[in-house]
Amino acid sequence: MTLLAGTAGGLALMRSLQQDTGGTSQQAGPAASGTRSGDRPSSSPPSDPRPSSPRPSAPASPQESASAGGYLAVYENRELASPSADYGFDLPNGRVAPSGTSATFADPTADGLRVDTDFDMYVGRSDPLTAQQCSDGVDRSPAAHLAWADLPAGRVFCVRNRKDRSIGVVRIVSHDTGSDAVRLSIGYYRYEG
Repeated sequence: MTLLAGTAGGLALMRSLQQDTGGTSQQAGPAASGTRSGDRPSSSPPSDPRPSSPRPSAPASPQESASAGGYLAVYENRELASPSADYGFDLPNGRVAPSGTSATFADPTADGLRVDTDFDMYVGRSDPLTAQQCSDGVDRSPAAHLAWADLPAGRVFCVRNRKDRSIGVVRIVSHDTGSDAVRLSIGYYRYEG
């Protein structure tokens, strides 16, 4: 009975407001219980028969994707393939480059990945591995080398640049022992902190 009286009073108030504004409906503030002028008030929220699905978000530009711990994602999950030991991986530019050049941070060899001496390494025990977890891992338990025996497909390792503290988080996608071809998925994070 009280609900019916409240509903009737609300409708009467809405009619008087419409008459005061010359027949146009204006809302002075947020409507209670999600109703709009002209909607019938109800005691339960309106239901939508369609299931709600998350809207896809626009991908962040490389400069806008922030990571915890003072690291800024330059790129993430970039898959690169070296066809042989003649090509290595250029971390800052996210591309494959001729091995042994100053551009490469890691070059495949018959035994594993040879990492430039400007980088410290850490072999992760979990996937995913964040830039901050990588930095912490390098501080706690750095790796001396990256042997193929320690790097099966799916294994995550990372490198931290000694000069600018930038991080490369790397997942082994595949490795061919016959040709030393290797496919990696790499994320590069610039230190901002």
